[in-house]
Amino acid sequence: MMRKIIVLVLILFSLTACSTSSTSSNPETDMTKNQSQLLFFWLPTGAPCQEQDRILQSFLEEYPNLSLEYVDATNENDREKFYQYGVRSLPTLVLLNKTGEIQKQFSPGIHSKEEIVTELSKI
Repeated sequence: MMRKIIVLVLILFSLTACSTSSTSSNPETDMTKNQSQLLFFWLPTGAPCQEQDRILQSFLEEYPNLSLEYVDATNENDREKFYQYGVRSLPTLVLLNKTGEIQKQFSPGIHSKEEIVTELSKI
């Protein structure tokens, strides 16, 4: 019962934190071996989430050894990752190194290309 309440609160908070009428659809990308991974916790219809996605897409091609995975607040199958990484606000980025360990968990909100690239250069 407590888990259901937590999920409901997470969804409600996500909807209020990132709500807008615009839409964007992006498929999840699977992590392959020998790649770092950037987990992008988002609500596809949220304006801040869409802005963070635009920033990520603007430089992602420059990092072929980086896998970007979208973790969607509206996808029931993604909820476990929200618990696993303690994500409660959107958008949130979590950078994993090649062994799957957390390299950096960014604070919730929109992060600039420069800020993200600085962390990528550390792995």
